[in-house]
Amino acid sequence: MVDCVQCWEVVAGSDGRWMVRLDSLQASGSFKMVVSGRNTVTFDDVLVGEVWIAAGQSNMRMRVAESANAEEEIATAKYPRLRVCKVTFRTAEEPQDDLVCKWEETSPETAGVFTAAGYFFARAIHQELDVPVGIVNTSWGGSVAEAWMSISALRGRWTSSRGRWARRLAARRGATSRRLPP
Repeated sequence: MVDCVQCWEVVAGSDGRWMVRLDSLQASGSFKMVVSGRNTVTFDDVLVGEVWIAAGQSNMRMRVAESANAEEEIATAKYPRLRVCKVTFRTAEEPQDDLVCKWEETSPETAGVFTAAGYFFARAIHQELDVPVGIVNTSWGGSVAEAWMSISALRGRWTSSRGRWARRLAARRGATSRRLPP
């Protein structure tokens, strides 16, 4: 018998996908999570707490190293229960069901590259609630708002900037552009 806080048995669908919704846990850590099937994957140092999304353009992308009192902020950034995951840039025309990112503990060695807005927000929550806090940083400086919208959301509503956006995309691809029908 496996010793665990929560044990679940799941049968994958025909496509091999599966999902488990864990029962609520008290904010704490560090846990070990083991997923077994044809192979076994172990996640060490798993925390349970608040998780927030930091999304936006250049203002959200600004790093702690570029903030006021940056040297002092970085030197005192010793919060092992405050983690940041920077999502790797990747474009897609359809929503994706996976992402590439690695959780990083907040330390003087890592804090300088964290999103400043996300870091200061997470630190305030961590200090106020005394719980682990995770920030998923999906910011992408210089991206236009339309890039974050689905095609269905854009259809019929995207008029004045439609041609400009098509020309930008074409220029990036080295292709010519043409006016799109309404």
